[in-house]
Order: sequence, then structure tokens, then C-alpha cells
Amino acid sequence: MNTSLSLIKAVGFDLDRTLYPNTPEMNERVAQEIFKAILKLKPELETVEKVRTIYKKRGEELRSWSRVLEEIGMKNPGEVVKNCLDSADITDLIKEDKKLVRIMEQLSQKFFLFLVTRSTQDQATKKLAKIGIRPELFHLSSFGDDPHSLSEKFGKNFQYFLFQSPYQPYEHIYIGDNPQTDIIPPKNLGMKTIIVGKYLKEADFSVANIHEIEQLLLP
Repeated sequence: MNTSLSLIKAVGFDLDRTLYPNTPEMNERVAQEIFKAILKLKPELETVEKVRTIYKKRGEELRSWSRVLEEIGMKNPGEVVKNCLDSADITDLIKEDKKLVRIMEQLSQKFFLFLVTRSTQDQATKKLAKIGIRPELFHLSSFGDDPHSLSEKFGKNFQYFLFQSPYQPYEHIYIGDNPQTDIIPPKNLGMKTIIVGKYLKEADFSVANIHEIEQLLLP
């Protein structure tokens, strides 16, 4: 275990693209639903393929479909993205991860675990089941269909969670893959952070994949 994390008592997780690896097929399914939503807002574009031609690159640049939709004037972009994630339903593409299951079980013996995800409770439960993770491991969970999760300012989810947590902000660490939604908001509230799949100077730690958290958090 990393000695700088000796004060940590609660470990939180993002779900999508954090507890399971992202794949091109997953991205394509979600993007297709996003393009359909854009076409409804901009019917003058006529076809989904034309929408794709115009907006796919912007989505890759921002790494946030919510921000793309906000740029073009979509109302409640976060809610639209959540609905698109549900419609895409990538659950069948998620694979069992026995190594991660073992790590999560060990973490649950040492830490207060929590989950903050934009997936609905139904979708999150199905995804966790595909990975092999028991939902009961999480003492607290915040899902995309919770009323407090509908704010466009995603940091409010973490504020709501900290209000319920028995620990101080500095005793928490949150693990996710997206700098804008998983790293900056909890860090601004005093939590430590781990980003998965890339290096980010704003994060306290960067790991190549979720399995590497074992070296940081377990003896």
C-alpha cells in the first residue's frame, strides 16, 4: 500500500470505463444513440450519418458527449447522455473480471466502498453482475436516476455523497477515467483521486488499468 494513502478510509468508484475496459464497439453503440439525439435537435441535418460526419471528431476532442450537446444548445445534456447510455445497452459486451472481483472483495474488508455512476440503478446492477462484483460491497451508491444526480454540475453528486459519508473529505479517494467528471470535482472537494487508463497531472495517482489500484490500496 502507498504510505501517502494511510489516512484513507473510503474508496469510491466510477463504473463505466473504469470497472470495465472500454472498447470501440461500446463507443460506437453510445455514439450512435448520441447522433440520433442530435438529429432530433437538428432535423435539417437529415441523416444520422451526416450528424456523425459533423460531430464525431468533436466528441473525441472533448471526451464528453455532455459537453458536445451543451455546445449545440441541447437542454439537459447530462440527462440526454444518460438516456443514450441506457438505449445503447452495452451490458452484453462487458466481460467477467475475476482478478478485479478478488481485489474488490479484499478492499471491502479494509475500506468503506462507494459507487458514483451516471448509469441508472438497473443498468449499473446488470453491469456489475457481468463483471462479477456484488453490489452489496458498496456501502453507498449514487446512480444516474437518483434525483440528486440529474444536475448538470456533476460535482453535486459528490457533495451529496459526502453529506451522507461518515468520513471527512480527505479520508476519501475516488477512482475514475474522466478528468472532468471523475477527477476535478472530487479533488476540489478535498478527496484524493486516481485516474484509470491515462496520466493526468491533476490526479493524485494515475494507473494504466483498474487492477493497478491493488498496489496502491492493499498491503
